[in-house]
Amino acid sequence: MDNLKITLFWEDKNWHGRGYANNLWLHIYPEKKSYKTYNSYCCDTSSLEVVTVKRKSDIEDMIKYLNSHGYVEEN
Repeated sequence: MDNLKITLFWEDKNWHGRGYANNLWLHIYPEKKSYKTYNSYCCDTSSLEVVTVKRKSDIEDMIKYLNSHGYVEEN
């Protein structure tokens, strides 16, 4: 498989108080042993490659796991 990407998504449910969402995305590129994170107000999770997680800490735990297995963060 070329350009395999796995995406984890956490939806910010506390956006009503701020007036905007601060959703967290984690893109994992297994072939390059790298990952990328970013925050966005978008929440288009219709793609089959997007896995929605329940807690923000699920993504934080995955980042720790990736770092312990030699993955590096892309800019």
